[in-house]
Amino acid sequence: MKTFYVLILSLSLSLLGKAQAPCSSFCVTDISLVSSKGNYLNITIQYDNEEEDTHVNYPYVSAVVVGNDTVAEGWMDFFAQLNNTEQVYPAQTNMNELPDNFECVVHLSYDKTGCQLAYPCAVASIQPNDAKASIVCYPNPANGYMMIDKGQAVATTAELLDAVGKIVASYPLTAEQTRIGTAHLPRGKYFLQFIDSNGNTVQTERVTLR
Repeated sequence: MKTFYVLILSLSLSLLGKAQAPCSSFCVTDISLVSSKGNYLNITIQYDNEEEDTHVNYPYVSAVVVGNDTVAEGWMDFFAQLNNTEQVYPAQTNMNELPDNFECVVHLSYDKTGCQLAYPCAVASIQPNDAKASIVCYPNPANGYMMIDKGQAVATTAELLDAVGKIVASYPLTAEQTRIGTAHLPRGKYFLQFIDSNGNTVQTERVTLR
């Protein structure tokens, strides 16, 4: 029994000693309305940190905000969320239905910090690559630079977006192969979006900067 308590204590100290995860590690992938003894929003959040063995402590959705209005409030319900997992967080609401194309800001609290996560986040706009996708970016993860080989693709611009879809850098693609610098950008997960001359997105890739 003593050994059991020592193991539990060691695990707790280990969890509390982890470095805080950046907000770019989170993405709200789905929100649904559930009616059961009151209305609740079930908010699905993906946690995907570049570190392989990580987690966040005591995560919960504190609020869901639309414009200036708080439409739902949550509570602490989990001890941790592990890396590379999805977790569903409840939040009580007075909403009776979710409008089409529902957009909001989810306030996620964990450890000793918090994040404001846009919904839908940039991940929702990414389509799986198919055989026609011809743009290649490497190395990925990138360490200071990345090469873009667009081959015969019609893309004229590459836009680098953070986890909530904000453009943080833009690069003209004037040749079949372009080198872009990334050393000035914070480490983390990004999305590289390729745009043609008409402003249409022709391909999107997930990339990691180190």
